[in-house]
Amino acid sequence: AFIHTFSGKRWRVECPNPEDVDIVDIAHSLSLMCRFNGSVRKFYSIAEHSVRVRQICSPENQLWGLLHDSGEFATEDVNRPLKYSPGMGVYRLYERKTQAAIMQHFGQPTEEPAEVKAADRRLLVTEQRDLMVKGEISPGSFRESYAEILPLEETIIPWTSKKAEREFLARFRALTAPAALR
Repeated sequence: AFIHTFSGKRWRVECPNPEDVDIVDIAHSLSLMCRFNGSVRKFYSIAEHSVRVRQICSPENQLWGLLHDSGEFATEDVNRPLKYSPGMGVYRLYERKTQAAIMQHFGQPTEEPAEVKAADRRLLVTEQRDLMVKGEISPGSFRESYAEILPLEETIIPWTSKKAEREFLARFRALTAPAALR
């Protein structure tokens, strides 16, 4: 079983191969996928989200931060309640395999650094504030459980998908360029 990628490659979902990873495929796909299943006031891509997570991370974790959701280029962004519901274990397995193949390809550890997870959560709170319709905060809800996390000061003004793709690739190239070229 495979999917065709933007560059025309075959990505084997059940057995992802690090050799098949192409940053252009990742950037393009993520730039066209909307966060929060599209339940935002204005289109906001996973690629832009990833660039913003990278900005919050220390230099040693910025590449991981940029790539933290890169597996979604092949597995899609499934909403959290569905992703962690009974019966979704196989999905989570393939998502982990895809993410691990990508990280292996780029010489990164497969385990997400705690700093990246914290940056992702802080950005999530900021995205909720800036991009989503305000609703009631019910006991046990996401917003209640993340109430102690402060959003960023900056207000998010979403980019176009084309800009998100360009920015993702530019940040990737800057982070992976030989030290002499930085």
